[in-house]
Amino acid sequence: QRVVNGVIGTAAAQAVLAYIGFVIAGVPGALVLDASVKQGGVMPAGEQALQLTFNEPVTLESLRAAGSLRLFDMSNGEQALNAPTIEALNGDGQSASRVEVRFTPTAGAQLRLRLEQARNLRGAGLWAPYQVDFKVAPSGATQPAIKYLENASFHRGAQDRVVIHGSGFSST
Repeated sequence: QRVVNGVIGTAAAQAVLAYIGFVIAGVPGALVLDASVKQGGVMPAGEQALQLTFNEPVTLESLRAAGSLRLFDMSNGEQALNAPTIEALNGDGQSASRVEVRFTPTAGAQLRLRLEQARNLRGAGLWAPYQVDFKVAPSGATQPAIKYLENASFHRGAQDRVVIHGSGFSST
């Protein structure tokens, strides 16, 4: 147990130091750190936006440029869809580190969002292209809401049954 805790602690410390290194040393360009839909994830059918978080502010003009941000329908032979619209979630109206990518999803579609270019405030480009593949849930599908968990702590050798309290769960 001590060895496992030591390995986990060391890995966590290395991850924190790597992040601090990126912040202090700087990354040569903008980088997508997070998206509201993960690779292979499912977006609720009624939702019409996906959020992207960057390591630093990027200009909205560069995100809105033709070919910068593209959406493809993978369930229809990688057909290019209409360009999504971009809205800032923070920033000064000209740039933002969090943006909302708005589009009209088709229920049940398999989509790919690809970011090819963006410009940060230092004038540098996107450090690495970003791509996320995701599905849009079928219409009528509900997203469960978890209120709280019972017996959520793990006890080796004496684990109680974990009970999830909430609403919107399906039987499948």
